[in-house]
Amino acid sequence: MSADSARRGRSRKSLGGVERQQSQIKVSRSAAAPTNPRSIPAEKDLTSIENFKKPFVAKEFVEGLSRRLVYQQAEKKPEGTATDAIGELFDPKPFQDQFDGTLTKLLKLRAEVDAKINSVAKQCQSLEKDQQRRIAQLRVQFDNIFKDFKQIDMTTNKISTNAVRIGGILEGMDAQRDRAIFVHQYFEHIIRLNEADGLTPQDAFGDLSEFDLAVLLKNLLLISAELDMSQTKVAKANIERMSSQLERSQLDRFVQAAAEKKYAVMQETARILFEFNGGDTCIREYINRLGVFLNIEELKNYKIYEPPPPPPPLQKGQKPPVEPPPDAAQIVASMLSALETNMVAIDQFMTDVQHSLLTEWDVIDKVFPGPSMVFSKLAESVFSIRIDKFVEIILENASGDLNLYLGTFSHLVQKTTQMCQTLAGPPVRIPLSRVQSFADSVFRPYTDQYIDNEIQSMLKFYVLESDPTSASANRDATFFQWSKGKDAALILTPELTISCFDRFRDAMRRCVILSHSTRIPRNMSYIFQTFMKEFGEGMTVKSLDSVIKGLSKVSEVRDVQDFFELIQSVNTNAVLIENHFADIKPHIETNREEFEACLRSKTNLLHLLEDKIAAGLDKVLTAQIAHVKRLLKKNQSSSDFYPSSRGPVSFQATQACIQVCKYVKDQHNLVSRCLDGANVEIFLHEFGSRMLQLILRHIKKWTIETQFGVLILISDLTAYQDSVAAFGIDRLNQEYDILKSLGKLYMVAPEQFKELNAEKTIRKVEP
Repeated sequence: MSADSARRGRSRKSLGGVERQQSQIKVSRSAAAPTNPRSIPAEKDLTSIENFKKPFVAKEFVEGLSRRLVYQQAEKKPEGTATDAIGELFDPKPFQDQFDGTLTKLLKLRAEVDAKINSVAKQCQSLEKDQQRRIAQLRVQFDNIFKDFKQIDMTTNKISTNAVRIGGILEGMDAQRDRAIFVHQYFEHIIRLNEADGLTPQDAFGDLSEFDLAVLLKNLLLISAELDMSQTKVAKANIERMSSQLERSQLDRFVQAAAEKKYAVMQETARILFEFNGGDTCIREYINRLGVFLNIEELKNYKIYEPPPPPPPLQKGQKPPVEPPPDAAQIVASMLSALETNMVAIDQFMTDVQHSLLTEWDVIDKVFPGPSMVFSKLAESVFSIRIDKFVEIILENASGDLNLYLGTFSHLVQKTTQMCQTLAGPPVRIPLSRVQSFADSVFRPYTDQYIDNEIQSMLKFYVLESDPTSASANRDATFFQWSKGKDAALILTPELTISCFDRFRDAMRRCVILSHSTRIPRNMSYIFQTFMKEFGEGMTVKSLDSVIKGLSKVSEVRDVQDFFELIQSVNTNAVLIENHFADIKPHIETNREEFEACLRSKTNLLHLLEDKIAAGLDKVLTAQIAHVKRLLKKNQSSSDFYPSSRGPVSFQATQACIQVCKYVKDQHNLVSRCLDGANVEIFLHEFGSRMLQLILRHIKKWTIETQFGVLILISDLTAYQDSVAAFGIDRLNQEYDILKSLGKLYMVAPEQFKELNAEKTIRKVEP
């Protein structure tokens, strides 16, 4: 069957279906198309490639294909037929043919587009190969161009090097030429000066300004020094005479102008002298005129401390007078008064020196060509002469008391450093390192001996604080030497502790001020280890030994309280030591050896204190339990637990129990206040356990009446339990709870013990 026959068959089937549904499928003439044949739309080729360049919508495409066929079928209806009454049958065959033809065109169009795409792809591949080839050629060309430029750069560098070398040669030749002209001119001057002796500058050089004459004579002096010949003897003598006359005349003018404060003349002469000989003579005359020396009369104006005169020598056979030992408070007050006097004198002296230097800076800045250099020499002279003399006298007067000496020395260095910083600022702006070097040269002899004086002062301080009488009798004794063989108790009071730590802090502060930067780690280590030895191993440990030695079974309550208060002080001191070690750590950690020595000294002291405290706490426990035992023995009577032997029965706790509970409460408060951390719980647990054993042994001594006495016993045991419960230790509470249960055994008949022994609570009781 051919394709046309198949299509006709399908059309007939479609028409049959339409006929069966003609009442449903009708095309209204008025709705399908207009009656005017001219309104039929023109035919468009919807399958052209141009139609697919814009956005494709399938619905619009199908409507475009079928719109003309719909209009054509509407035109085939005879005219005058009512469109609303007679429906026209729909014929699908034209549409089928239209769609089949369109599909064929679309397939053909697709094939054409694919062919064109393949063609364009082949062209692109060819163009890509051509582009890659061109890029490779350009790369080769660029490499060649780079090599050419590199060669040009190397050539340019060579040309530049040669140009610089040629320029240097030309400059050298020009300098030699100028030098030759210079030497020729000066040799002409020398020849003229060699003609006759006694020539004046006007005769030899004509009318020259004094500045030009100074330049000429300076150069002639340099040349004549090389012409040491008999033929030039006259010229050399003339040059030296003229130079001396010029220098002397200008110096005289400068000095006279300085006396009259004619700064313009001073500036002119200073410029000439600076050009002639560098200005050394001018500067020397200026500084000498200021009078930087410090005389005795001037020193009296500052009222520095003067030591008392020595006693007159004893006559033959005369006995020295007996003087009472000095009081420590008087010694300290006298030293502080002398130190205050010296500090006032230092402040006044440094203020005067600073003011005079700044005043002279105004003159120097107006007069001299190089004011900073001139002022630097003036400052060096002031430090090396005036300040050095003042430091020598004031420290020599203070050398009789090391504390006074160190305090005065420290204040001197501080005030001098402040003055150096002021001079380094505006308006002078002299380099701080330079002016500080002047101060270092003044203090170096004293800073070298500083640490020895500081350590000696600390050693004497500890002895003086411990026993002023012994310290005054033996000024050279250290604390260990003084305390060796002494049986007297040393009590480390809060005042003594504060005084010792203040002295240590003063030493650390002075160490940073008075030590050279390279010696700070070593000096700080010496101070710290001395403090650890004298205050730590000396005072603190000796104080602990004194208190511990006084503890025994017969110790009073006050002895125990003193020990705990001492422990509290020692713990506080340990914290302060740790803090001070942290303070000095930045200064000593740069020197590993000194750092480890300080760390070892601190650690050994803390371990020693822990061992001493542990031994003391054991003796305290023994003393406390002994005191409880004495309270029970003193206040407990045989009738307490056998009330039938006395009058009316009271079921309250016994007097012995009340006294013990009061003592336990006091000790609890004391321990909680003086110990810290886990030490409180450990100590209270041991105290409670030992007291429990004591109470058990105490109960066994008495006869307990089963009717009323056992109730009194239970009241006592309850009171003991309540007093220990305040400790807040669960394990100890359980032990006292068992003790209370044990008291109830006295209420049980003997035949019931076997049955009761099987209970868990009774089996917990230790024998």
